[in-house]
Amino acid sequence: MTAVLHIDAIDDPERAVDALVEALLAGAAVVLPTDTVYGLAALPGDAAATAAVFELKGRSTSTPLAVLCADVRQA
Repeated sequence: MTAVLHIDAIDDPERAVDALVEALLAGAAVVLPTDTVYGLAALPGDAAATAAVFELKGRSTSTPLAVLCADVRQA
């Protein structure tokens, strides 16, 4: 099932972050708009969610996904 949640991140950034965190913790893959592109994200330790990212992107599992980390400790 796909759910679409429209949140005005400019007027309510805290609500936007809370909604994304909730979706990620629930095992969802999410779309993150940036100033230049849209990104697909999932928690890297959630195999089903990362599989969904590969499927949504139409990407072979032989091409790894990038994992973004806040710092060396998180990596």
